[in-house]
Amino acid sequence: MSDAGTAQDLASPPAQRLLPRRWLDVRAVLGILLLLGSMVGGARLFAAASRETAVWAAAHDLAPGERLSRGDLRLVRVRLNAAAPRYLTGAAPTGYVVARFVAADELLPAGAVSASAREDTSRLVTVPVQAGHMPPDLAPGDRVDVYLTPRPAGAPGTAAGPTAPTLVLAAAVVQSRPSGGRTFGADAALSVVLVVPADRVADVVRAAESGAVDLVAVPAGGGP
Repeated sequence: MSDAGTAQDLASPPAQRLLPRRWLDVRAVLGILLLLGSMVGGARLFAAASRETAVWAAAHDLAPGERLSRGDLRLVRVRLNAAAPRYLTGAAPTGYVVARFVAADELLPAGAVSASAREDTSRLVTVPVQAGHMPPDLAPGDRVDVYLTPRPAGAPGTAAGPTAPTLVLAAAVVQSRPSGGRTFGADAALSVVLVVPADRVADVVRAAESGAVDLVAVPAGGGP
């Protein structure tokens, strides 16, 4: 073997440049993007939570004329945005008087209570109503006209013509009614509680004792 061949064999191989693994760079960039995304999302959630407003809600059904106590209310946090001025916030409206029916868990509208002392202008009167003499879907807060059909007058055993019903009270607010439509007999009556002006209580009680009472639903927007 020649000296030239031996020198060529002993020569060092050419240097190789070490190139960075590009897939490592891509993973690093993706990790940074995910971290930034989670930080932005958390900031948005925190900002959204900070925009929630503490609002008063009804702890149970509130009837017109009731004076509010702390037990009638509960504080909830909700997002109202532009609707916030329509509801009661801040200090508890204890001592205020309910001006319209408010259902349990309903947010308390600012217009549903009044600071004026009007609790003595209405009473809760229980009226017995025979099955089929009121709307089947009657619910608290509905308004009804109260009609009386008097019992036939005359001696027992004598025939008497039908008596025309008369309007006793218009647009009375229903405070409560028994749930469901179950009765225990043909003559069983359901006890419906009505919000009645104080000066009309005697009329409603007299009607309940004088004959059959019918409750006729007042459509929304109808009547006072």
